Amino acid sequence: MKTPRRLLASLRLMTLIAVGILPLCRAIPAEPEKPGFRDAVDEVQKAAHALGDATPGYYESLEAGFLRVQKDFPGEDEVYSELLFVADRRPKDAAIPLAQRVIDWPASSAVKEKARGLIRKKESLGKPLDLKLSAMKGGEIDVASLKGKVVLVDFWATWCPSCQEKLGELKALYSEHQAHGLEIVGVSFDDKPRRLQVYLDVEGVAWPQHCSGEGWSGPNAKLAARFGLTSLPGLWLVDRKGNLRDLDARENLAAKVRALLAEKP
Repeated sequence: MKTPRRLLASLRLMTLIAVGILPLCRAIPAEPEKPGFRDAVDEVQKAAHALGDATPGYYESLEAGFLRVQKDFPGEDEVYSELLFVADRRPKDAAIPLAQRVIDWPASSAVKEKARGLIRKKESLGKPLDLKLSAMKGGEIDVASLKGKVVLVDFWATWCPSCQEKLGELKALYSEHQAHGLEIVGVSFDDKPRRLQVYLDVEGVAWPQHCSGEGWSGPNAKLAARFGLTSLPGLWLVDRKGNLRDLDARENLAAKVRALLAEKP
């Protein structure tokens, strides 16, 4: 059953706000939107959702639509945030030019910085992933030290409905493939580590987790800017050689994991 269009749009807006791509002040604009802007956004989303968010043309439709909106409403920061949302899900050769256009346009400095992070992220494909963080239960999470294994990096939070929906699949994959060389690393954007640990214990999550306890501020804000995170969950795959191979592994995750496990180190 398809999720209603307005609910999908609301969930995406909440995610953009939550992860810092669209500041909370934009949810209740300091200045009134120009007449027609909200209707234009709704029309773009309506046309894309008519295709279905699982169809190949879904993000292409959103991109074309928001580019039209940008021409008519260049002063609305939300349209640039939406374009970055789309760019994050497009292939590298399409994502980088789109993010660069956001940088060149009159977007806010915060959105421009997110665009630069997204470009850095896309350019990191095929290269070693330098991710070293403290673990909640002590010690250190160092992706480079896991060379020889396939590593699934899960950027997530308990307040993210899509993250919770994905957790069952992650647990099944971990149970089935840990012995074959799969490791999972969780990077949580929750702001209450103790509450998160209770959740992990109840859910039986066994892989290491990092949680700074500062939500989307402090170190996590820098982490998001560095890696160009635009939404949660962010599921990345690192191959046995330590190279980043997939920046959007949410779709067909099991097949992608098995394919990487089949590769020789």
